[in-house]
Amino acid sequence: MPNKNSSGDIPKLSGKAYIKVEDGEIYYLNSDNAYVEMTGDFNTKATYYMVAAPADLDKGFTISFYDSSGNEYAKKGVKDATIQSSHILDLGTIEISSNDFANGAVTTYQTSTKIKAVPFVIIPEGFTKDQMNDFHTKAKDVFEFIFSVDPYKEYSDYFNMYIIDAVSNEAGADVTEGTQKDTFFDAGWSESSYGDMSANDELVYSFVSAHCPDIVEGKATIDETAIIMIINDERYGGRCRSTSAGRGYAMVPITNNGEDLTWGGMNGAYGKTNTGNWMNTALHEGGGHMFGRLMDEYITNYRTKNGEYEGHSWSPLQFGLNVSTDATGSLWSHLIPATQGMKETKKFLHVDVYQIKNEANPNWGLYRSEEVSAMDDNRAYFSAWQRYLIAKRIHDIVGEDFDYDSFISKDDQYLAIQAGTANRGKEGLITTTYNGLTPSYGANTRSNYVEENVKIYPPLPPPVFTDLKEPKIELEKLPLIY
Repeated sequence: MPNKNSSGDIPKLSGKAYIKVEDGEIYYLNSDNAYVEMTGDFNTKATYYMVAAPADLDKGFTISFYDSSGNEYAKKGVKDATIQSSHILDLGTIEISSNDFANGAVTTYQTSTKIKAVPFVIIPEGFTKDQMNDFHTKAKDVFEFIFSVDPYKEYSDYFNMYIIDAVSNEAGADVTEGTQKDTFFDAGWSESSYGDMSANDELVYSFVSAHCPDIVEGKATIDETAIIMIINDERYGGRCRSTSAGRGYAMVPITNNGEDLTWGGMNGAYGKTNTGNWMNTALHEGGGHMFGRLMDEYITNYRTKNGEYEGHSWSPLQFGLNVSTDATGSLWSHLIPATQGMKETKKFLHVDVYQIKNEANPNWGLYRSEEVSAMDDNRAYFSAWQRYLIAKRIHDIVGEDFDYDSFISKDDQYLAIQAGTANRGKEGLITTTYNGLTPSYGANTRSNYVEENVKIYPPLPPPVFTDLKEPKIELEKLPLIY
């Protein structure tokens, strides 16, 4: 598997090739493969050859060996390499010892009792061999935190949860304009910004596909699999990378390594600030964007298509159904009570239509269903409509029927309201402070709202869509070589 070249692209090394008759050069590889695979019995002190398409690997490449148990032993080269037509690139002698860390080792954190479950995978980035125990501790904390928050709490038995090892040669992550670290997935972002946060997408998906038990056993696809990458770097950031098919992963650095982070309440929401830590980023990016396919509810720019948020037109899976350009809130109107703040059967106390504020444009035409949520300031609370959308995706993947009645029959927030035991304040006012991994209710504690003498962290950036677009070619003018 090659690393990205200097232009940021991942060279294609195999597939069906289209060759120009005039000069014999490869015109187009009809494949996404950035690897060449050899299988069989390998002997020591033997010479092996593989054929690959010409490419400049100016950030090195990785060679992976798999034993009979499926464990991966990766050898990563960081020097420039050029694969040329009709030339042999001598890679020298490669030795694998029993002391090499076995990448791809799987720790099962939870096994679902369902016939079909949703795979949820946590992978490390920038953790060295000596730091893998620390990664495992953090991965378990993330699972506990996310699955203590509705609706993941109610649906936890619908998930198979895995921790999959991938060791890096160096700790940390790349600084875009500075130090480049030798890490497994080549993650990095700018020192002063995190809008360019990225990793080797294809390597992430191929690695998880090769090692996630549900995918290996044919019980699920990579498009149905939730993936969180914990990055061993204390800089602030977080990003979701996603596709229209449902495939995606969340990049979550261990900002401040567990110390408090404070986010400002956006859009004039109740509570000026909200305090949490890097696991709140995992909830927002992983539970919200990546799996829930929710859009940010603080965002001050968006693209429309036919008068609606563009993500609503994505196929086969829509994105961002938690926001709307419709001021009537038609998407979630069945949740809105006749009178705000009053208990009503099959309705939620404070669901309504709230405009997403934009100081530069007071007539901003984007709306959300509640005043504050995880998609606004990263608190451990998903709004009722967000919970509905997450629950629906879970049911769609496992193949169980789903409707509004089945949703409210399981929803803790709704049941508590009907029983009269829910917090009588705004539903979204729920502390995210890490406290025994259990979110606690209450709107008035200083741990929940710190209003002065604190550093306010900016909101996390919107998700990046990484759908691959193949170039158009005139096939009748090119011979097809298999």
